[in-house]
Amino acid sequence: MTRQRAVATGASRVGTTPKTPVRSAPVDALWGPRPGVPRGTAARRCAVDRAAPVRGSTAPMRRALVALLLGLALAAVCLRLAWWQFDRGRAKEAARAAWAAQARRPPLDLARAWGVVAAHPTAFVYAPAAVEGRWHPGLRVVLRGRSRDGRPGVELVSRLDLDDGRAVWVHRGWVPSPDATRLPPGRWEPPGRVRVAGVLVPFAAGPLRDRALVDARGADTTLVVRRVHPAWLRPRTPGPWLPLLLQAQGPGGPPHPVPPTPPGLPPSRHYAYAGQWLAFALLALGGGFVLARRSARAASRLSPLPPSSAGPGSRTS
Repeated sequence: MTRQRAVATGASRVGTTPKTPVRSAPVDALWGPRPGVPRGTAARRCAVDRAAPVRGSTAPMRRALVALLLGLALAAVCLRLAWWQFDRGRAKEAARAAWAAQARRPPLDLARAWGVVAAHPTAFVYAPAAVEGRWHPGLRVVLRGRSRDGRPGVELVSRLDLDDGRAVWVHRGWVPSPDATRLPPGRWEPPGRVRVAGVLVPFAAGPLRDRALVDARGADTTLVVRRVHPAWLRPRTPGPWLPLLLQAQGPGGPPHPVPPTPPGLPPSRHYAYAGQWLAFALLALGGGFVLARRSARAASRLSPLPPSSAGPGSRTS
């Protein structure tokens, strides 16, 4: 009794009243019974929880939309790459057809057809041709890193001078070399007139990225490069020279003639790449659809129930 008085006295001194638990009214008493909802505490709580709005319920729908748009974008990119490879395959087919048609033409006499070939070089690519002249002494271009049948070697390019001062650069063929960089010692430009027959091929195109190694020994100059680029030949050809390279063909060696190859990759390779990109496009579409469907299902599970027709305060008799 004394303890209760002390507690009451302390509460009155502080100016507060002891807290009493507040009982929540039943759901049916406040809102009325909901149609279709069974009576019972657990059922009423479940109904109230499901009727309440769910935070973040629109996030799965946003994820579904993002997944679908991402799948469509990836599929569009893959389809564009597939069309690009297909177009390259058709271009390679046309180039190989032109190469085969040029190979069937009679050989051109470059001394007579010089003006036409120099004015329109692209029209005579892979055309057979022949020319007579003398090898320019002490000047050669060596293409390093050329193997043949598992043997290291280099390829030799020499300048053939015509009688009137014009010049034709000739790809003479492959020469074995232990280090695949240097040309073995020997007399690679024999004196006298020679006749060279072969196929006209284009020089290397694009920017000049590799460096040249110049080996100058007295009157002999050897230029060691990876590809025959006009930038290396222009300073070493003072007179007019043909804008195409004559790739020598025929028996003999060394140098052993290198047979000309059709331009670029075979068309079937590009068509295979196009099929791969098409398969990637289908996978992107399927993956985006699956992810969007899963996100939509998650959104449907989190969506709230439709509001009840019985509003607050309405009671049914």
